[in-house]
Formats: sequence, C-alpha cells, structure tokens
Amino acid sequence: YENSGDVPLTIEEANVTCSCTKVTYPKQPTAPGERDSILVSFDTNNKFYYQNRTIELIANTKRKEKLKLKVYVIPKEED
Repeated sequence: YENSGDVPLTIEEANVTCSCTKVTYPKQPTAPGERDSILVSFDTNNKFYYQNRTIELIANTKRKEKLKLKVYVIPKEED
C-alpha cells in the first residue's frame, strides 16, 4: 500500500473473521508518499472450495478500512 494522506499512517489493529487468517502489518507509521506491505496468511486446513475472509484495519484514518480475501481451496485427493 501507499500512504496517500498528508500525515503518517499508523495501523493500530487488524481484526479477522476467522482464526485461520493471520495478518502482519507495520508497527511503525508509514510516512506520506511512502509504501509498505501487509502480509496475510490463510490456513487452508479443513477448508474447502470458496472461502471469503474480511480483514478490518483500524488505523488513524476517518473510517475503518476493510480488505477482502477470496480463495478457492481444492480438496486433496485421498490416497
């Protein structure tokens, strides 16, 4: 992401809808015009077919930002 605002962007928290989703975000503020990354990992264990997850970011912004993760998990074939 790129901070397109006029002040440093500070992500304070990332809320997920399922414990199978983990989010790693910068702990330090991102200066205006700077770029940084948010890493999302999804544990597919016991998850099948279409999966939708929402990540709510709480930051020093006027509104909560939401990221949506949509995946299709192909079940493993049994031996």
